Amino acid sequence: MNTIEPPILMSRILTFVFATALATVVALVVTLSNILPLSKTQIFILTTEPRADSHITVRSYFPNDANIEEFKENFVREYIKVRNEIIPNINVMRRKWWTGENGMVNIWSSSEVYNAFTQTRMFQSIMTNVPDSRLVCRVEFADRPVSLLKRGERGNSTYEVNFKYFCEDNALQIGRKDYTIIIGIDFKINRNDDNTIKWASRLENPLGIFVSEYTVEGGRDPLDF
Repeated sequence: MNTIEPPILMSRILTFVFATALATVVALVVTLSNILPLSKTQIFILTTEPRADSHITVRSYFPNDANIEEFKENFVREYIKVRNEIIPNINVMRRKWWTGENGMVNIWSSSEVYNAFTQTRMFQSIMTNVPDSRLVCRVEFADRPVSLLKRGERGNSTYEVNFKYFCEDNALQIGRKDYTIIIGIDFKINRNDDNTIKWASRLENPLGIFVSEYTVEGGRDPLDF
């Protein structure tokens, strides 16, 4: 009858334990290498159809030049809508326009652009008073409302945006008016260039895009009517 001496048995057990630990470490390294860095961003485009039973399509975008350009054009259109459209819900409007770090227009704007926005008559009215009328203002884009004008040396992109703007309340309706806005956007991580994104911005502005220029061509700001 063959027997295994205790030292030999112990060495075999230790060899098995070390082999199992090594395999576990290798599996962990492979897993972590696939999920890191934790700060990477995956771009999704949400496309909505304006009808009663709104249909939403989610598409995952790979970070190539064409997809990044489409993402920026969608960002420009969404910025115009968030900044200019008005609904008769004062709480929603104040959340969108809020001066704190959770305000969408603030997150998406440079300090200079946001400060100019806060000087408009409609901002002052909504943020300081409770409007009596049920005011509704809408933005209507053309088929191709956004045109790239130039690309700066440091990554800034400038766009010309054309849209119709009209408002109505329970007393009257203001006719549609055409507007042309020049918008410059930057991909800097944030306005302080410290290579971080605020936690509050992780959902509303994960890529750190912000509007660095907002100029109304040939007229007053739509919010100054």
